[in-house]
Amino acid sequence: MRWKNFIRGGALANYGLPLVLGLVLLWLSSGSVNPYASTYPLPIVDPTCGYLYNPDHEGFRAPFLLLDGAPAQDWIQSENLKRLLYPFIAYPLMKLLGFEWGGFMMNLVLFVVSFAVLSQLLTRTSGPAAASMGRWLFATFPGLAYWAGLPYSYACVVPFSVFALDLFTGIAYQEQRWARTLRAAFYVGLLCLAYDLFLPIFLVALLVEAVVLRWRVWILLSAAAVMILPTVLLNSGLLLFLKVDPLNPNTGRYFKILAAYLNPPAFSSWFLIQKDLPWILIHNFLSCGFLFLPFVAFVVAAYLYLLGRRIRLERSKELKLAEMAIIVGLGAMFILINAAPPYIDRFQIRGPQYARLYVPLGVVIISYLSSIYQSLGQNLRLKRGVSLLCGIAVIGNCLVITGPYYAPQISDLVYSSFYGHGPTGTMTKNLLLFGPHPLGVCRPPPNIEGSSEFFSDGLGSVGR
Repeated sequence: MRWKNFIRGGALANYGLPLVLGLVLLWLSSGSVNPYASTYPLPIVDPTCGYLYNPDHEGFRAPFLLLDGAPAQDWIQSENLKRLLYPFIAYPLMKLLGFEWGGFMMNLVLFVVSFAVLSQLLTRTSGPAAASMGRWLFATFPGLAYWAGLPYSYACVVPFSVFALDLFTGIAYQEQRWARTLRAAFYVGLLCLAYDLFLPIFLVALLVEAVVLRWRVWILLSAAAVMILPTVLLNSGLLLFLKVDPLNPNTGRYFKILAAYLNPPAFSSWFLIQKDLPWILIHNFLSCGFLFLPFVAFVVAAYLYLLGRRIRLERSKELKLAEMAIIVGLGAMFILINAAPPYIDRFQIRGPQYARLYVPLGVVIISYLSSIYQSLGQNLRLKRGVSLLCGIAVIGNCLVITGPYYAPQISDLVYSSFYGHGPTGTMTKNLLLFGPHPLGVCRPPPNIEGSSEFFSDGLGSVGR
């Protein structure tokens, strides 16, 4: 009887279908298809089943080995030890199923949890129609699929962005309840242990909320200190007990960017860099959301702006503030990185090839479009238009995610624009060579000398 009521009430279509679709899409993005490996010119190849892994596989595996009690020489050189939260929560599944399969199962769990959190957030702040739209947009977001097939800490960036949006919305609701605000700031700080670039973005977001809500200075300083605390404790522990220097080539790069501002070159040479800034902004805006979502959001926002006062939108001011705060944080990071004076480093993380740094914007766009859809109320003409555009985004994103199986050139172009660590066409070549197949479907790779190395995870040979 309960199942009949569940189906009749539309809950199956509203909850079950997008959730199952999202899980299937993530599974289809695993194995030899996972974009973070298949878009790389020389991926690591599993000699048994032909699955592909990124060349940094051992670096991402190092925190798991640290937690597992492996000798220091197996993990001490990794630059990912600061991103300890993901392997910590994934450790039981990784220990039970192996690093690769356990990590993939953890990524599915993170998707389900973030799916539920986003649904609840939109229901609470906007209404059931917004939540329904948000579930479909989120389930088909390629930002999840890009990393979900691999057991790497990057897989938590999109789910944790959902958690951060929820927490910042809660901070905006609480206003004068400082104890709860500090607790939420601490939780945001914990999220930063999964991805260190979160910290500067969310600190700026916290500052935005403090200014808008007119916090007292001591409250802002206390909340910022609480947010930074988990990172300070982790880095101190790594340095004191494991002799791991917090300043590795990855984190040191951002200090070089800051130092470049303190020692700027002649204005003429600096200006040459800035002339490409508008193009980089447009490219990164479209590419960080995998083209369809940002384009739809731009069209909707531009049309509503042109309508002006002729239409009244009643959106949650707390959700709007949280969205704006994260956007400002991402914008500040974009300007800091891309407008920086020239600096000497192995990698210049400026330019269109690093759109991936701004992928949390995709979560904000999903929230924006969903709440706009709800706020249109009885304006059926506009509501149908927004629904049609969001439907196009859902279908387009599904084409990007499933494209490797029938039209890899489309997915190749979109994924290469998101992270340009290989030339466009690399994914197509790898899929032609190894064949598209997800985890659980075993296809031994062709014997190509020098195509990759192999590794062992202690459970058998799986690659490098």
